[in-house]
Amino acid sequence: IISSAHPPEVKPNNAVPASFFKIYETELPWAMNELKLNRYILRHYSGRQKHTEETAEKDAAIMDEIARFLDSKGLLAGGVILIDEPMIHEYGYLKILRDAYQAKPYARKIPFLCASYHGYSYEKIQGLVDILAVLDNENSSAVSRRCRAQLGNMEFWTYLTRSCTLWIDTPGINNRFMAARNWPDGARGLFIWGTNIWWNRPNDPHKHFNPWENPLSTWGNGAVAFFYPPCRTGDSSPARDMTITPSLRLTLYRDGIEDYEFAALLNELVGKAESRNIDAAAARLLLEEYNRQFPTPQNWSVNDLQWHKLRIKIGNEIERLLGKL
Repeated sequence: IISSAHPPEVKPNNAVPASFFKIYETELPWAMNELKLNRYILRHYSGRQKHTEETAEKDAAIMDEIARFLDSKGLLAGGVILIDEPMIHEYGYLKILRDAYQAKPYARKIPFLCASYHGYSYEKIQGLVDILAVLDNENSSAVSRRCRAQLGNMEFWTYLTRSCTLWIDTPGINNRFMAARNWPDGARGLFIWGTNIWWNRPNDPHKHFNPWENPLSTWGNGAVAFFYPPCRTGDSSPARDMTITPSLRLTLYRDGIEDYEFAALLNELVGKAESRNIDAAAARLLLEEYNRQFPTPQNWSVNDLQWHKLRIKIGNEIERLLGKL
């Protein structure tokens, strides 16, 4: 994710200096075209932020110019505005910001993504954001299948903080299910707030260390360090070394994303097959078997052998249906 958490210093007429666009002309095309990045953060707002019509108008004007530039380069589609954990009594300020963005021809094209801890307020936030990432840790009741009716037309993602799917000291099948479990509940994306948080920050109540020495963090062992830093001994290094070491968990996350895609592809093929009167009963049974692995959003079976066999069966059925179509 490329994040521009703070707006550039602007001129009195809200014109963004040309130098600010350099990152969007170099790093962003590389990330989207070469790394296949599909989402990135254009602006981060704390849910605590108290917007006024004046401050919201200034922010929207700045972002409108940036959005116009990105649109001309074909890069705007992946950008989002992140609203970070607003509480229900702060939605009035969020509406002021949303209205200001919606009044701009280009800024209005940027989806608002809200990371939310507060399940009781889903119906209140309709119309203020486009994507709602709701807390989905195992110790949370914020994501229940009963709450789906409250989401309206918002795109639904899951949001993980203190989840065993992020940890290093957990069975690998739990890491794999970080994405795979989203399919039965209709989630289209996954939000994790940090992937390379290494050092303590002054006065920060959350503790995190050099993961080579101590992987513990407030959110669990390794929970915010999926990429390990170049220096294994701390902040200082005798020589410049930019080698980043990825965690093996990323391999399991990749497998889980592919599990999700297998289910999505099979479901799509079922629709096509049935529209042509091709028998897809076996495929429907496999989708039901996939869903049975996850009785609730926070509970699942850790039978990795069964899961491995199921994935093979789904792959074979995908090939069979593709041959019929």
